[in-house]
Amino acid sequence: MNPVIGQCRITHLTALAVLLLVAMLGLSACQEQTQQRPLSISGPFEPINLEPASSGYVFTRMQIIETLLNVDEQGHITPGLASAWQHDDDYRVWTLTLRHGVHFHNGQPLTAEAVINSLRAAFAKPAPYPWDLVKSYDTPSADTVVLTLRKRYRPFAAILTHYTTAILAPASYDSEQNVTQLLGTGPYQLTDFQPPHGASAKRFADYWGGP
Repeated sequence: MNPVIGQCRITHLTALAVLLLVAMLGLSACQEQTQQRPLSISGPFEPINLEPASSGYVFTRMQIIETLLNVDEQGHITPGLASAWQHDDDYRVWTLTLRHGVHFHNGQPLTAEAVINSLRAAFAKPAPYPWDLVKSYDTPSADTVVLTLRKRYRPFAAILTHYTTAILAPASYDSEQNVTQLLGTGPYQLTDFQPPHGASAKRFADYWGGP
């Protein structure tokens, strides 16, 4: 084999390897910069405080807080923080089974007691449903919530999809059940709040729904 040809091949292979290495390093640097750059979104929203009753529509859209049940594009009720639900024949007693492995943004687990605490606070504040609709709250187990209504109310599941009933950690509330910090269960957690025009969030690594 001609030594000049062999040397040229080696030189070309070396140059190719260098180019590949430079490209890989460049791609890695771009990925690092992309991961560190914040995403800014503007919209016709004005969150005035941390209360789901007044600003929950913003925080649910930001995926910071979540509800027990959801609604799909066809208008069907779907699981949320509750993996299953049922009611008696009279639509007065509603039983919800909580999803396993869910944590609030402060690391505390989602429990039936936490859900009831959050719902009590929600039903005590202005909302598009009767404040005294729920007669009693019970927790037969750590992952089961039973809500007994004062009267038959067939669309009650829809109320549990409303942003005003989003579930917050007990540490979110002060002694008078006012929200002082927004500790939800969503894939993003609040990092800064400057009402009425600014709210920042970051990815919540322990989100139950995965990456």
